[in-house]
Amino acid sequence: MRNITPQKHSPEEFQRLRNHQANGMGGLPLVGDPDSVTRGIVQLAGLGLQGIAISFVNYLEELPYFCAEVLPRLARFGLRKSDAG
Repeated sequence: MRNITPQKHSPEEFQRLRNHQANGMGGLPLVGDPDSVTRGIVQLAGLGLQGIAISFVNYLEELPYFCAEVLPRLARFGLRKSDAG
C-alpha cells in the first residue's frame, strides 16, 4: 500500500482499498463458529470452487481448532476424506 494514501484518493476509495488489503487482497473472510465456517466452505464448493488457501490470525492457536472442528464437518459433507478411514 505504499502509494495508497489518503492524500492520493477520495475517502471512499481509500477505505475501499484499505478493506481490500485487509481482506488479503481480495480474499473472502470466513469468520464464525465451526458450523458457519463449514457452511461457507460448502457454499463455495457448491459454486464450483475446488480448493482454497486458508490463513489465520493466530496460526498456532487456531489451526488445531480448525482441524478438530471444521475438517470433520467437511468430511461429513463429502468435501474431504475422513481421518477415521
